Amino acid sequence: MFSASKKSDPEAERRLIEALKARCDAQIHQLAGMAEKAETTSAERAAQRLVELAKNPKLPGDYRKYAMEEAQKLECAANIKATDMAVHRAMAAALADDKEARDKEVAKIRQFMQKAISLRAPADFRVGTEKSLENILLSGGVKHTGPTKAKPLDTAPKNEKHAKDGLPAMVR
Repeated sequence: MFSASKKSDPEAERRLIEALKARCDAQIHQLAGMAEKAETTSAERAAQRLVELAKNPKLPGDYRKYAMEEAQKLECAANIKATDMAVHRAMAAALADDKEARDKEVAKIRQFMQKAISLRAPADFRVGTEKSLENILLSGGVKHTGPTKAKPLDTAPKNEKHAKDGLPAMVR
């Protein structure tokens, strides 16, 4: 009735492998778009889906390795780009003396940076991001509006016949 040995169809096996590769390639393309837009949560989910697809034992070993490396590389790229965008927003907030927004962005920078480092980001990425963080934390809060002790309000009357009031010294 049921035989213990099934005859495998090599053509059906090849079509299955090609379909799996096509799904992986589509997922890689989708993940690349998310990395370009710095959508970290979506990229993380897409990378997990790609890894699950790549774990299929029917896929060849070299393609499986390629798909998993691409998933990690693209997820890392999304986190690097998100870190860079957060650095720009934090610097703008620091220069505008908006400490609350700056602190929120600094927290995001640290979160994205740690995720990118865990995904094997380049070594210079960490150094550059830490320098940017230092610059952000040292920026802002310096410029004062109005008089200070060092620069008090100038209430002295203006000298009408001063040579440097816009008229050349020879015209007097």
